[in-house]
Amino acid sequence: MEPVIPSFEDESEGEDAQVAKLPLAAFALGIGAVSLVGTVLFEKFVFGRGEARRRAGVRFAHTRQAVAIAALKAGALYALPDEILLGASSED
Repeated sequence: MEPVIPSFEDESEGEDAQVAKLPLAAFALGIGAVSLVGTVLFEKFVFGRGEARRRAGVRFAHTRQAVAIAALKAGALYALPDEILLGASSED
């Protein structure tokens, strides 16, 4: 009887298999680091801009930025397929 779920085991053996995975791991680590640093820099920029507006006497200085960022996040979540958000399969 054939297995229902196909096997995705790595057919290669030995040290070559480990060496083949290094570029992918380095790429993933690099993307994660760039994402983290980019997020921190963006947050500092947005907060600094809001604080400058507050010092200038603008009421609710951070609110306009917060609403814009929340709308962008809501739009991004709305654009994601239900399978990603709910973890369900479209075949169910």
